[in-house]
Amino acid sequence: METLKRSDKLSYISASKLLQILLIVGVTLLCYSNTFKVPFIFDDIPNIVENPVIRDLGNFLNAG
Repeated sequence: METLKRSDKLSYISASKLLQILLIVGVTLLCYSNTFKVPFIFDDIPNIVENPVIRDLGNFLNAG
């Protein structure tokens, strides 16, 4: 039986983690796929579309 070199082990771990991340992203997109074409309702317009706080990424980066 062959033993894996250190670099082979690291690439296997990286590939495994990448596969896990892609699987999570894929399942999440599949779960929410029926909501992508639904229009905003009720309070979505003022709380999401017109909210200046969430429209600027700088508000989240400097929050610390």
